[in-house]
Amino acid sequence: MVFRRCLGIGLATVGGLALAGSLVGGDRLRLYGATGERLIQEKLERVEGLQTKIELLKTEIQNLDGEVVRLENDCTARRVEVDRANARLHESEQSIERQRRVLARAAELLDEGRSRYEISGHVYDRAAVEDDARRKLEACRAAERSLEDEKHLVAIRERTLELARAHMDRVQKRKGELVTVARSIEARIAQQEAKHALADALDAPPISAQAQSELAKAERLAKDVAEKLEVEERMLDERLAKKEGPVGTIDYETRAAEKVEDASKAIKDHLAGKTATPAPAPAPAPAPSELH
Repeated sequence: MVFRRCLGIGLATVGGLALAGSLVGGDRLRLYGATGERLIQEKLERVEGLQTKIELLKTEIQNLDGEVVRLENDCTARRVEVDRANARLHESEQSIERQRRVLARAAELLDEGRSRYEISGHVYDRAAVEDDARRKLEACRAAERSLEDEKHLVAIRERTLELARAHMDRVQKRKGELVTVARSIEARIAQQEAKHALADALDAPPISAQAQSELAKAERLAKDVAEKLEVEERMLDERLAKKEGPVGTIDYETRAAEKVEDASKAIKDHLAGKTATPAPAPAPAPAPSELH
């Protein structure tokens, strides 16, 4: 759209230069053509440079969309790992708790000081019980050390998850800022194009001599037509005035007002049998005299 607009403005500029060249002579026409070509090239380079940068910015924003999706998937995977690690940690804690209860029971039996013990229907001597208690103690200690390692691992994974979420939030925020910046730049480019169009219009050459001559002819023609219309209107007014009365005379005679018959008196006279005598017709007015 911007390319077509600039191309149209450039072609219009070349057309104006070609018209001016035809007025001043063909020798300078090539110079005007070269100037118009340079103006078009400058406009195209200016628009293509801005549009290319805008498209690159939009491409970077689209790449950020893919990065946001990747980070979201990474956060989800890490959240699953942390949940699984917490589940294993809970199971280990329950297992160690059971082992500690068993060791506590074994310590109670050994504290009794007997040489033989009956446990769950089986008879064991003291040495067997002590050996079994030592093995369970070592297993419990190993389980507790493993539990501490798992706790450290879970803490590291939770911290990693927090960092991944923070990184994802920063990318999303930065993406929103870039979208706003891109829209602002597009608006500024549109405003700049409007200013360039205004500047081109202000820098355009004035009306050519040929156009001024044509305008002067049109103005003289309009003036002649207006004068002829005024003459025709005066002639028509004079003709109409002759039809309505003498032209150029003044009537100084005062005509008597016509007598209006009294309707009530006429009715009474008619009912009384009187015959009304018609009023004499007024004398014709003398012809108006002319002033010399």
